[in-house]
Amino acid sequence: MGERPARVVSYDKLHEIIQFRTLELLELIQEELERSGHIRQLGAGLILVGGGALQGGLVQLAEQTLGLPVRLGRCTGLENMGENLAGPEYATLVGLAAYGNRRRLLRDAQETGLIAKMWRALRGKSGAA
Repeated sequence: MGERPARVVSYDKLHEIIQFRTLELLELIQEELERSGHIRQLGAGLILVGGGALQGGLVQLAEQTLGLPVRLGRCTGLENMGENLAGPEYATLVGLAAYGNRRRLLRDAQETGLIAKMWRALRGKSGAA
């Protein structure tokens, strides 16, 4: 990083660093959930998504740290897309695409509905009913 020389780190040391940072992150999540008062509303637990959710042992560590049921999220409704996009690492991408598609469908329905046509006619725009 920057001007520092590169150095070799053993897998054991790297594992230790990642484990401590992961535990620290889970503790921060727990503190924020407790501070917000929402932790009592999570009886069904948490769903972990994102590429980091695939870290080995994360689900168990999160359950121990948070005292809640935890599972990996999977994208559903993608049968035509194959299994590649079903994993938790694609949850944000798939969720945003699905959200954008719903918004587009809603907008299209509003623009072609009877009320939209009447409104455009009243404003003097083309597409009058």
